[in-house]
Amino acid sequence: MNTSNFELVRKSWISISKIDYEVVCGTFYIRLFQIAPELKGMFKNTSMTEQSIKLGCMLSYIISKYESMDDVLLEVKALGERHQKYGVKDEHYKAVGEALLWTLKEGLGEYWNFELANAWKEFYETLAAKMKSVSLINSH
Repeated sequence: MNTSNFELVRKSWISISKIDYEVVCGTFYIRLFQIAPELKGMFKNTSMTEQSIKLGCMLSYIISKYESMDDVLLEVKALGERHQKYGVKDEHYKAVGEALLWTLKEGLGEYWNFELANAWKEFYETLAAKMKSVSLINSH
């Protein structure tokens, strides 16, 4: 990911993170379950408030450390391992990406544009690839 795209992600996340994570990430989960209702069962033992806060904190952490991704690579892989144990499959990452981009578009409103959408898409795809790499390693 090039520096200018990362700066777009970082700056836009600063704006989004000023909104309560329960609101932002709660909106994300509502959209995710509209896109992929089969995923809702993976969260039946989890409070959506707690899950929303975890997601917001994790995104903030990863974005804050992204420029030195090697520092968080083990944590991202561990996150991928946990997701695999919950039953997350590679195809679920597409629905998550769609829900994330939709949530950001809604949250950023008039500030959302083609360049920002591409930067976030690239950021998410990079992160998802690192998480999915766990399933590739574990399947061999």
